[in-house]
Amino acid sequence: MRHLRPLLAAAAAGLALTATPAVAQDPGSGSSVNPGADSFAIRYYLTDGEGNRVRQMTPNDMRYFVNKARCECGQKIDSQVRLLSTGTPYNPIQIYGYIGTQCATAETSFNPQFKRCAQFTAAPTNSFLSNQGVAFAPIWLTSGVDNLSEMADQEARDPETATPAGTCDGAPGEGGIWLCGQTDSNAGCQAEEFFITGTQNVNFTDGSTSQGITVDYQPPLSLPTNLSASVGDGAVVLSWSLPAGGSDAYGFRVLCEVAESGEPAVSGLVSDPGVAANTYGTIYYTKENLCPDGAWWTPSGQSGTTTGGTTDGTTTDGTTTDGTTTGTTGTSSTTDASTTDATTGTTGGDTGGDTPVSTVCPDDRPESGICSLKWDYVCTNHLAGNTKSTRVTGLENGKRYNFLLLAYDQAGNPISVGKIENVAPVETNDLWEQCEADGDICGDAGFCAVDREAQGGHGGALAFVIGIGLAAARRRRWIRKIP
Repeated sequence: MRHLRPLLAAAAAGLALTATPAVAQDPGSGSSVNPGADSFAIRYYLTDGEGNRVRQMTPNDMRYFVNKARCECGQKIDSQVRLLSTGTPYNPIQIYGYIGTQCATAETSFNPQFKRCAQFTAAPTNSFLSNQGVAFAPIWLTSGVDNLSEMADQEARDPETATPAGTCDGAPGEGGIWLCGQTDSNAGCQAEEFFITGTQNVNFTDGSTSQGITVDYQPPLSLPTNLSASVGDGAVVLSWSLPAGGSDAYGFRVLCEVAESGEPAVSGLVSDPGVAANTYGTIYYTKENLCPDGAWWTPSGQSGTTTGGTTDGTTTDGTTTDGTTTGTTGTSSTTDASTTDATTGTTGGDTGGDTPVSTVCPDDRPESGICSLKWDYVCTNHLAGNTKSTRVTGLENGKRYNFLLLAYDQAGNPISVGKIENVAPVETNDLWEQCEADGDICGDAGFCAVDREAQGGHGGALAFVIGIGLAAARRRRWIRKIP
């Protein structure tokens, strides 16, 4: 789904031709220097819903944390920008700090496609010795400022109060903090004066990686087909087919509800991992799960629970999540035929008639039910992206249930794959239970019974019992499919 990193590399290479972040000597001083890329240490931190720092972002966070839900909720990322003391004095130039992507191009371009980046500081060099920084909403990583005049002041570009030009939709992207120094008589920064270009930070500790914070707002695109259900004793087996070449989903889960009431069929399987959890692709997020009481930050002049997302940017890949799930609802991590057993057959009875099968949920999520995608309805553990079936247990025979297969990427962006409605598990008897149900035709002692008065006919009786067993084993399987 995402093969955009080469585009980023090309963009960065093109920028390097015009903006060399050299630590240049000041010809007039002889001993002082202009700060450059190696003069600063930039760190990013995760925050909770109130904006408090929780921990420094790991490389996994940098790649897979910012998804659509975090953008819509306005979950901020905090930062620290510190000028390193090297013993050599720095020239007292004015340094400007921005958040975004392609900020160097946007600052000097007359192309309306490039919106100017949010600006969080304009301060002399030495002020960075005591740390600068800003807590900003994820939208600013890929969106510029809306309706910005040519001579707009810093307040109009402040990431706390400015209005984004984009929304929490669109292609993945990558952004970060940009720094430039005014080294000539021209006001502001020219493209060649940028020496931090969004990818420099100390969050990647191995020193071999230089990249910004990846943003991903898109769910998987290559989805399973042929969703079907087989009923058994207190259980339902869901099966599906993967696309040729495989799905780009990192994982699946099944959501279940009682058809009549819309209540969760299995409760307590997923525990809230917390707003700062890196879930490594094993859970999904929606704004209703992440910030159910409303967004933590919204753009100036806007209200509601959603904020903006992407516009002018370089795009890359990206995602986020971690698995803090509990529960024991069957073998939901198994695949293919390993999920089926003798309980997947049915003894016949009502199969639900011609009840229609929905293929997807509506775009506008309801407040309740499996199409709300709330964690209360999750009834399987995380299923790997190559899974083709799973068995849901803990259900009540004769009660009708609705099932939804959900796919998500490593960032935790979910999408509904298909829904099957009005599926009722059916009690499955073993051999002797079936004998009893058929009038106790097997006798009181099962295979241990010996009729001394009719030993000559014992073989025929045994064959009769075996015949009953075979008949019980050939139970009809009821399958409903989504094409």
